[in-house]
Amino acid sequence: MNGPIAAVDPQPQTTDSESDRGSGVAAPPVRFRSDLQATATYHQGRRYWLVRDPLARQVVRLSESDYQQLQRLDEADPGLVAEAAEQQLLQGVPQTRRESARPSFNPFYIRLPGVDADRLLCWLVPHARWLFGKRAVLFWMAIVGLAAAIVLTQIRQFTHALPSFHAFFGPQNWLPLALTIVGTKVVHELAHGVVCRQFGARCPEIGVLLLCGTPCMYCDVTDSWSLPSRWQRVAVMLAGVYVEAILAAVATLIWWSARVGPVYYGCMNVMFVCGVSTLLFNLNPLMRFDGYYVLSDLVNVPNLRSQAAAAWRSVIVAPLAGDAFRNASPRRPRGARWLVLFHAASTAWRWMAVVAIACWVIAVAETARLLPFGYLAACGLMAAAIVPMFRKMISVARGDDAWMGVNRVRRLILTGAAVALFVVMLVVPLPRRIAATGIVDYADATTLYVRSEGRVDRVDVEFGDRVDNGQPIIQLESPELLNEQIQLVSQSAEASLRVASLRRRALSNPGLLEQWDSQQATAEGLQQRVEYLARQVDQLAIQSTAEGIVLPMIDPDRAAKISLRELRGQHLVEGTKICRIGDPEQLEVVLELDAHTRALIDTGSRVRIRFDQNGIGVVESRVDSISEIRRGDGSAAVGNVETFRIICKLPSTTTPLAGTRVGAHVTVPAETIVQRLARAWRETF
Repeated sequence: MNGPIAAVDPQPQTTDSESDRGSGVAAPPVRFRSDLQATATYHQGRRYWLVRDPLARQVVRLSESDYQQLQRLDEADPGLVAEAAEQQLLQGVPQTRRESARPSFNPFYIRLPGVDADRLLCWLVPHARWLFGKRAVLFWMAIVGLAAAIVLTQIRQFTHALPSFHAFFGPQNWLPLALTIVGTKVVHELAHGVVCRQFGARCPEIGVLLLCGTPCMYCDVTDSWSLPSRWQRVAVMLAGVYVEAILAAVATLIWWSARVGPVYYGCMNVMFVCGVSTLLFNLNPLMRFDGYYVLSDLVNVPNLRSQAAAAWRSVIVAPLAGDAFRNASPRRPRGARWLVLFHAASTAWRWMAVVAIACWVIAVAETARLLPFGYLAACGLMAAAIVPMFRKMISVARGDDAWMGVNRVRRLILTGAAVALFVVMLVVPLPRRIAATGIVDYADATTLYVRSEGRVDRVDVEFGDRVDNGQPIIQLESPELLNEQIQLVSQSAEASLRVASLRRRALSNPGLLEQWDSQQATAEGLQQRVEYLARQVDQLAIQSTAEGIVLPMIDPDRAAKISLRELRGQHLVEGTKICRIGDPEQLEVVLELDAHTRALIDTGSRVRIRFDQNGIGVVESRVDSISEIRRGDGSAAVGNVETFRIICKLPSTTTPLAGTRVGAHVTVPAETIVQRLARAWRETF
């Protein structure tokens, strides 16, 4: 939603009053802008004025005394005049100040020109009015509660059914996910406009914006601030979230009962876009979306962000900059302490969001084998956030605007401290963990394989039985192998007789020696073949190669066999895994990681293992052994990429089920941001 737009803090810029005096041109008188639209409102018995700027599409709240002073600027407080100039409420202000008040380009939020939405919304209001009635709201909130209850009570099955990051954000889901975002955001913005128009306020513009590169709709409901009821304004702000909550709840109920297919994955996309993203962005008051405007209205501060920035300058910056900065800055707003906290929290959240988006772009690019482009895009996003900060520091060092009267040495010290803090953030080693997934397996268990192809004739043991070394497990039969063995034994016996006969005859006839040598080689070859077949026949009897308990094979992608006797009558090929022999009380976790992280992990590295499905929580362990790097089998789960495995022993007090999927974080040596960027460059290019 494009809600009431707060006043934009101007970029520091020097005035040109001195050049005006030097040129002899009289500056135009400074006065309150005549094109502004002022609406009286009341809060806790006091009268306030909401001043709407139709050009900048922003709303500024003024107290009764401040509004009357701005009508007579000759008698106004200088601090109030400076604040009004920053909020672009005055005309006749030097042009350089006006230019500096223009908002800077934000690559994460690019708003394109829109069109008049009044005709469309007037048509939608009678058709969608039922959705926002009291009974409809109660009904749909009950559906949302039902969906939330299902998720919370079945959280293990829910998390187990969710796809992996690579599967959800892989190239195959890019187009469906983008279409879901576009469709749901169109409904979201239209809901804002419908409720706003239903209460009698206008929506002058509806259009398209690029949110992190994704096209979305926006609806300008700035006029909602003119509504007399605060709860009407809150309803306008939350209309989009309300509709998205309905979509998320319905999608959750369908997804929970649907089979894997287009409907299943489509509902999953709707759940993510309307559920997770709504909580992280739309309802988050630290970002300028719906939650921000609701908080702004509840605390009766329409221009909340600019007021918070002004409070930060007056409470934090002014004591460091001195009296000259304090006198040249706007007045300290009311409630400055909590506004300072809000400014710090929102700034920290925005930086966290930028870093998270950059990491997400890299991870998504990796799923599509476009990692170089992912790094370039992430660097572009970070640069777009860092460059304005450096411009601000340059402006402080030059002494622009409020910094003009501040001592130069103090400006340089403050700028140098900011640069030093930034450098420290780049060179200080930061802890690092590598995420991995794996399964719980039996520790040091011996696997029994089929060595000779055949049909299962007899099963002598069952899962859970204790066996000794050499004890029979399964007996296979292979009539073809036995027939071939009988034929070769007969052929070998005949060859041996011919060799013996030729040997006796060669004693009296030396010309038969060459023939004897040939027959001798043939007999030896047949004998070797007979010995090989004898070993093959012996291997039809699968015996235990260790002492322990008979355990099933662990394969999380397939249902485990309940009984070994299920194999009776089945034909097993060579290499088939039958069972394992080991101790069921001794468990380990096998984790699989990408090969590029191999140099960072050593034996003894700390590992935090997370059990999501057994109620165990987090278990601390260490790397016990590391496998060689191998290439994947090209399956969808692994892909044709190089990986390696690490094994972590579990304490005897931890008793999860074998085959349980786990997530883990492996602690690796700390690295600075510079080292991480350099390593990413080497690994990519």
